[in-house]
Amino acid sequence: MKLNQLFKFLNIPSKSVDNKIMRTLWKISTFILLLFTLTACMPDSLTKFKESPTKKAEDTTSAGGSGSDDDDDSVTCTPGTDPACTSPGTFSYPGDKNYKFLINEDGETFVLPTIAPTFSNLIEGHDLYLTLSTPSSFATDTGLIIDHTDSSQFVGTPDRFLPKTFYDMTATYSSDQFASDEVSTDTFAVTIAQDLESVIYPTTVGSKVILEVSDVTPFSATTGYNSISAENGVSGLISYIDSDNKELHITISENTGQGYFSVDGEVDNSSAFFNSKATVAAVYNTFDRTTSIQSSLSPTVLGYEALSTEELSSISYSIFPSLPAGLSFDQARGTIGTLRAYQNVP
Repeated sequence: MKLNQLFKFLNIPSKSVDNKIMRTLWKISTFILLLFTLTACMPDSLTKFKESPTKKAEDTTSAGGSGSDDDDDSVTCTPGTDPACTSPGTFSYPGDKNYKFLINEDGETFVLPTIAPTFSNLIEGHDLYLTLSTPSSFATDTGLIIDHTDSSQFVGTPDRFLPKTFYDMTATYSSDQFASDEVSTDTFAVTIAQDLESVIYPTTVGSKVILEVSDVTPFSATTGYNSISAENGVSGLISYIDSDNKELHITISENTGQGYFSVDGEVDNSSAFFNSKATVAAVYNTFDRTTSIQSSLSPTVLGYEALSTEELSSISYSIFPSLPAGLSFDQARGTIGTLRAYQNVP
């Protein structure tokens, strides 16, 4: 059926239909033109809003699959040049590993020497992966700690007494490039002690000494005029003067404390010291030639600071040259005495 025939069948004038069709087609064409115009003017963010996720996925895939920085490091880490995947090697402290700190040496302020560990294969950046640790008692025992910011050397002041003590130091190398940490140890000994100023043998009343002095003329062996004294409270009586050797043979008559005649000490020719009459060049402690037991000589050890009981008990003694026959020397206590009565004294 033709269109005109359809219009006639519906009783619609053909001219009227033509006008309506034209208006309808104009509206459709106008709408299509407007649609294309709006589409061309829309921003990419509206027309391509699904492209960013797709691009991100592609970037992730191109980075190696996981997309994490750690995986990037694992790919680029080069053994031998990168500290993250290079062992620092063996760990060791320098020298003989027997460190002795002498406090107040010669009365001077103590200066801590530089003591730092070394690694056989250390490269720049290893410090980020290395940790050094000490036994829990190390800082308390020694007064020292490790300075992790400066070559892991010891810092602090070893200001306390410490007999020779061994310590195990631990170095730990830790990196995400390895399944487990690399741990190594080194052992060294530390001894801390006060410097000793002097060792003296205080004289006891009745003991006998010989003093070599700078001048014997101010002194006398005559009873009543034979006194001699030192500044530290010891005094005695002169029994014999050896003018040729400038020696005074003395028997101790009084000692107010730990007094003793000392080398380079001053002496007076009175029972109490007032003015120096001579300087002592040498001191000789004497024993009688007899089979009887005589009083022993016991040392007093002086430090530049007071010594603790623990320090004093740790001191050992030696003597040179060897004592004459008939005398004994105790290396643990430093005492000098005679042999027992049943032993012969030449």
